[in-house]
Amino acid sequence: MFYKTTLLILFAVAVSGYGRGKFRPCARFCPLREELPVCGSNGKTYPSRCHLDNENCRDKSITFVHHGSCEPPLPCPGVCPAVYDPVCGTDGRTYSNVCDLVEAARCEGRDVSVDHNGACGRKTSFFKLGY
Repeated sequence: MFYKTTLLILFAVAVSGYGRGKFRPCARFCPLREELPVCGSNGKTYPSRCHLDNENCRDKSITFVHHGSCEPPLPCPGVCPAVYDPVCGTDGRTYSNVCDLVEAARCEGRDVSVDHNGACGRKTSFFKLGY
């Protein structure tokens, strides 16, 4: 009797959404034995594929990326050389150098590239006319 009651409680917790009020018919009990960690598309490391699948049951946008832990995110901004060689980005901002532009684009999640060398408002040409 105790065994049946325990299984019924475990099943109820699994489908209940762990207290979140969401019905989760696809959730399953994950074994307690040690398994290999996996990385989810949300950047979180899960103890096993089973745990990731349960999270995917709750949020379909979270998917398997690879076996092993997720790599820690790179710090923002990254380290760039302290060299002043200004470039103008396609966003109209002047950056100290190309590295600063690339890091700003990565950290802010924007699509920015080099529009031209030199500060914005002054275009510098690679070719000199009049020769």
